[in-house]
Amino acid sequence: MDNKDVAYESLIDVTVGLIVAVPIAYGVLKITSILGMTMLMTSIVQTLVFTVVAFTRKFFIRLYFKRRNLK
Repeated sequence: MDNKDVAYESLIDVTVGLIVAVPIAYGVLKITSILGMTMLMTSIVQTLVFTVVAFTRKFFIRLYFKRRNLK
């Protein structure tokens, strides 16, 4: 795997992250607002949700590129 491949994978990962971040942020803010959570609790929930989503996204993107490079 050369630097071009690494850069391309990084670009895809960041792009997917940006695309999914907006609706997730809106959803978390809407739900925490409905539940009447404080700003601190909203921040904690949002951080946890983004962490889980980022880990999952990175796992599947890395898996995709790993399988792609084996062919």
